[in-house]
Amino acid sequence: MRISFLVPTYNDMNVSELVSELRSSANKLLEENKITDFEIVISDDCSKPSYHLSLIDVSDERTKLVVQNRNLGVVENFRALYNLSKFDLITVVPGDGEWPPTEVCRLISQHVNQLTKSILLTVRSRRFPNYSFLRVAISIIYNVFASVVVKQLIPDLGSVKVFPRVLIVEPKTKSLLSELELLINARNQNFEIINAKINNAPRKAGKSSIRPLDLAWKCVIDLLRLVNFLISSKHRKTL
Repeated sequence: MRISFLVPTYNDMNVSELVSELRSSANKLLEENKITDFEIVISDDCSKPSYHLSLIDVSDERTKLVVQNRNLGVVENFRALYNLSKFDLITVVPGDGEWPPTEVCRLISQHVNQLTKSILLTVRSRRFPNYSFLRVAISIIYNVFASVVVKQLIPDLGSVKVFPRVLIVEPKTKSLLSELELLINARNQNFEIINAKINNAPRKAGKSSIRPLDLAWKCVIDLLRLVNFLISSKHRKTL
């Protein structure tokens, strides 16, 4: 089994340390024969200043750093990473440090035999860390909608950590709720959904470029898109 570790980052000053820790943890999985190969792909969303990126060790052929020439935003930066990666199993380890690489790799090791036909969600030990009121509201909407879609309790937005590439299809969403597309696709393809506890750390993210009103508006539009997507997918199943 080959895994692409994807690291989206924006103004995350400690990302070089995270990448080093991730490489060490991934190599351990390789040594234990849990996986057969891996790559680490980092996409920086046009950080300013960007001097901290020079500290990332890219001498290992398994590590690739791409610096975007303009700010894409969270969702588009994720999609850029999907296109840059090559292996069939995807693991997301954001550069803000909330999801420690040792913890993510521990979960991969525990569930390695299930990952080709499942989607792994992580349950935070810390709830709503450093979130604004709007971000908490979006998380609640996500929880409710996701629970209705897959008929089980789903952790917070950002919890999807490991999933097969086959679940990525032509995107219909443009906001933070894009993760719901993966859950809908997982449900439609009868994938197992695994909830696993993780010891998440305090976020060390840089200042976001997202404007609150834009975020709220995009989430409302995406909810309508997802409802339509859900209805149409159910209709196709009945044909």
